[in-house]
Amino acid sequence: MLIAVSTLVAAGFHRLRFPGGLLFGAMLCSAVLHGGGFIHAVMPWWVANAAMVALGAVTGSRFTNTSLRLLLGFIGAAFGSFAVATVVAALFVAALNSILSFQIADAIIAFAPGAVDAMMILALALNLDPVYVGAHHLTRIFFVSLTMPFAARYAARMAKLPPPAKPRPLPKRTTFED
Repeated sequence: MLIAVSTLVAAGFHRLRFPGGLLFGAMLCSAVLHGGGFIHAVMPWWVANAAMVALGAVTGSRFTNTSLRLLLGFIGAAFGSFAVATVVAALFVAALNSILSFQIADAIIAFAPGAVDAMMILALALNLDPVYVGAHHLTRIFFVSLTMPFAARYAARMAKLPPPAKPRPLPKRTTFED
């Protein structure tokens, strides 16, 4: 049941051109089925390990034919982006932990910048709550996917506006003495 329904939902998301539709659709379906108590399935360790190796191989293959010079050229921007994302994530984790009582490790991985598959693997490797971590990352992707078209339309509209005109001088005030 899990494989059939997840495959159908993933194919539907992919056909709708949802970003990461195959991965997101299958994980969303699995989350609903497991979270709703409709199924109780656990993958054997060898299947989970094979899936992790496959995800790592696919991710690594995206760097094929990339020169070392190009990679080194972007290292400064990568560290800067990582530092900003880490500070923002740390602020949200601190705010969450001041309001609610979650395990700090779960919250850190849930808010950490990174791909869904990498964060899920990290949560599993660290023996954290993968549902909590996955739910946060999937919500982030879903939120960004839904709001980005509106933000892009707004930015395009703002780019087409003429520069603001000089302010007109205020009319001279009259008083009773004038």
